[in-house]
Amino acid sequence: MSKSERLKMGLSAQQCRLLTITGRKSDCEFRSMALSHEKISLSRNMADLSSEYQNSLDKTKLVYDYYGKGDNSTPLSYGVLTTPGALNDYTPVMISDTQGKIVVDRRLAAAARFAGIPQEGVGGLPSDVVRNRFLEGLFGNGVINGVQRDRFMLVPYAQNAGVGNEGELTVFTDKLNLQGLIDKLRTSKEAQYGFTADDFNAYGVGTELTNSDFKIIKGSDDNGQSGKFYLSDLLSGDYAIYTGEDDDNETPWGQGGDNFDTDEMARALQDGTNKFFIDWLADSFGSVLSIPGDPKSNDALAYAADQLKEMFSESNNNGRAYHDTKDKSNLNGSNGFDEDKFVRDNQSKYVGIVTKEKMGKSSITDEWRNLGNAAALNLSNLANVFLTMYAQFMDPNGLDSPSNPYHAQAGSGQTVAQQKGTWASGDTNLLYTTYVGQQFSNEEAKMAAFYDTMLNQLCTKGWTEDAKITDNGHLQELLQSGKAFINRLKDDGYYYQGGYATDSYVKEVIDESFVAKAEAKYNSEKAKLNQKEQMLDLKMKNLDTEISALTTEYDTIKSTISKNIEKTFKRYDA
Repeated sequence: MSKSERLKMGLSAQQCRLLTITGRKSDCEFRSMALSHEKISLSRNMADLSSEYQNSLDKTKLVYDYYGKGDNSTPLSYGVLTTPGALNDYTPVMISDTQGKIVVDRRLAAAARFAGIPQEGVGGLPSDVVRNRFLEGLFGNGVINGVQRDRFMLVPYAQNAGVGNEGELTVFTDKLNLQGLIDKLRTSKEAQYGFTADDFNAYGVGTELTNSDFKIIKGSDDNGQSGKFYLSDLLSGDYAIYTGEDDDNETPWGQGGDNFDTDEMARALQDGTNKFFIDWLADSFGSVLSIPGDPKSNDALAYAADQLKEMFSESNNNGRAYHDTKDKSNLNGSNGFDEDKFVRDNQSKYVGIVTKEKMGKSSITDEWRNLGNAAALNLSNLANVFLTMYAQFMDPNGLDSPSNPYHAQAGSGQTVAQQKGTWASGDTNLLYTTYVGQQFSNEEAKMAAFYDTMLNQLCTKGWTEDAKITDNGHLQELLQSGKAFINRLKDDGYYYQGGYATDSYVKEVIDESFVAKAEAKYNSEKAKLNQKEQMLDLKMKNLDTEISALTTEYDTIKSTISKNIEKTFKRYDA
């Protein structure tokens, strides 16, 4: 091979190498440009990530702070508002749409359909039948269990709950005449009362008395009965407590002989009545006449008790005696007047204690001596007087009104015949408001009233179903966007629609948990982006190094080719 041929081959190899370097350099420059664009994309991602994190710092949530203690741990939820419990004080808080219809979940919607309540409502209040159908629907859809359904149906339907009822939603009453009141007492497990001798230890006069010294008599019955009775017995019969002493002074009352004081016996009955019996009357009447949440009924019971205690106070002699305590007529020794029969025959005529002593002259000394004594107090009269005082206080005319028809008082000569015309028991038209609550617990009554209130809202305002209302996020979005409102019961007994921002129990607070999650995401994604950026920087640095080396090699080969060409031309020119 000639020298010229070898030169041509060398030039060709160098030119091929130059082309290879040029291609390689172009490829590195392209890859470097791609990495640069990718790095720019990472910068945009980091900017978006930072923006998302900044926005999360303003993320809020709605919480339910019923007790007003700044507790942010209870998220606002449909369940908290529509499930009876302490957090809503057993009063439903309803969600309504922009048309005022009540928004209900799938289960409540199914119960409303089962009860036959159309979505536009019924334009009024439902019947007891619809109410019980609604309870059946709640049971069938798992809102309440079977025991609750059966117990709630025992509670009278609170038809005015949430539609103008200003009182307690859980108090149910019934109007009864006197016989109805007596029947209610008999069926409500009323407490029995039993006198003991210890009840009559007045001023020490009864320290040696025994239970046998006191008997319960009915009317003018001569046979004493057991000292136990019920309030219903007193109101429907003629019962009295009786004590007496025979002519032979065999009972402790006879101690002291001719110095016996009949007034001591009356004082003993008075003491037991004032300290024990009147309080028992108040408790017994209160078991049916005391209405929870109604101060007037309890004030009336206290007034009746105070009035009776005043009648039988220690200083009130009118409460002790209504007849002459001694009778000397037609007496001859131990024969003649029967003080026991006198007391039995007359005790039912008075509001107070009737006493009688029998006196006679000794055939030996010709001196008057005590031959026996007796005393009785009609308990039925006291029960009727108590009820009269209660009715007097409760009468709408007012306690001190001249037109108030009910009066009863103690005083000499005030017989039952004179008093009964103004007693409550003589008014056949008078109805007593009694508490209906013995057959179910207070919590059951509250829960039943809760669903009655909800039912009344569905019927009067209509309803619409939202299957997603139980999702807290969905509920919050509806409230914050103004697509739903909170309906809450006000003091006038009606529900009013309002925004969540003005509700005293709902608060909007920073969602700390959401912020924490966003911060964790930000830190994690930032670390990944930083790592990618570092890798890109390293790749770009390596490419820059390679491009620099290729450039140097390119320049060297190009220079060599130029010199070889120059030498060739010089050789041939020579």
